[in-house]
Amino acid sequence: MFVVCVDWEFPPEKADVVLERLKQQARDSLAAEPNCHQFDVSVSTDTPGRFFLYEVYGSEDDFESHKVQPYFGPFAAFVDPMTLKKTVQTYQLADLS
Repeated sequence: MFVVCVDWEFPPEKADVVLERLKQQARDSLAAEPNCHQFDVSVSTDTPGRFFLYEVYGSEDDFESHKVQPYFGPFAAFVDPMTLKKTVQTYQLADLS
């Protein structure tokens, strides 16, 4: 499994509208992408406007496919201009056996 973690910060006054778009992006991804296994949206308890996304895909190719879905472009066009800071890290999920 391929894991994507995004630490994202927006102006505090935009937090509510950004949260709604992040939640919609998560719902769209989970509903339309069979290899999107998890898409969590977390809200910072310390920094208004800061969010953490935890996404799990079957493979890196599945994540690349995620970025070309029809709902991804409008989402990015909406949130990117408001972004103050964004850090993306990727991982391979460890096999626990």
